Amino acid sequence: MSITGATLSVVALVFCGNSPFSNEDPVLRRLVFTLNSQHYHPREINDEFAAQVFENIFDNLDGNKQFFTQEDVNQFSKSKNRIDDEINAGQLTFFDSVWSTLMQRLDKIEPEILSNLERPLDYDKHVQFEVSIENKSYQKDINALMDYWHRWTRYQVVDRLYRKQKQQKDLEKSKKDSATEIKILPFDTLELKARNETKKFVQSWFKRWRKMDRQDQISFYGNTISEIFDPHTN
Repeated sequence: MSITGATLSVVALVFCGNSPFSNEDPVLRRLVFTLNSQHYHPREINDEFAAQVFENIFDNLDGNKQFFTQEDVNQFSKSKNRIDDEINAGQLTFFDSVWSTLMQRLDKIEPEILSNLERPLDYDKHVQFEVSIENKSYQKDINALMDYWHRWTRYQVVDRLYRKQKQQKDLEKSKKDSATEIKILPFDTLELKARNETKKFVQSWFKRWRKMDRQDQISFYGNTISEIFDPHTN
């Protein structure tokens, strides 16, 4: 069967089941059965496969390494060899544990970040933040992760503020050559706008994560598994 045919079969099985999703659901068993019986490149569900699923879970959930710590990954790594057994049994225990940790992180990070954005930042303070995500490592622990988020938030505000100030300078230049009155906003107003925009961005981002219901989670995990067969099967 072609890749496309295999993909369609997987989708049909994942979404046509009538039973409710639970920690033990036949969806994963049907998914693996379909992949191995109809995919052009079947895979044995063993510890090697489990290691790839483990890697995919964290890459797909947290590719920028913003929510999980190295401590988290080390702890979850102790159980990664059971992933293949769970998949064959249609169990979601490992994935649910990772997902639960992600939700806990959202609940810890969001209120602290939003609280920090309620007041002007100290712009005289020198803070470094590396924007590039190439070769990025997990933060060591939760304290290091929260420090990262403080610096990330600061960067987001400063970047928005810088662009607003640049826009104001451009307006001031054009004002000299224009008969139309152009309102130049003071720094405090621009700074408040930058913080509010950052706040809305964070709230929208975290809200999208929380809106993922059980079916979305199953779909995510199904894709995490199926893309190991090849990148076009989902």
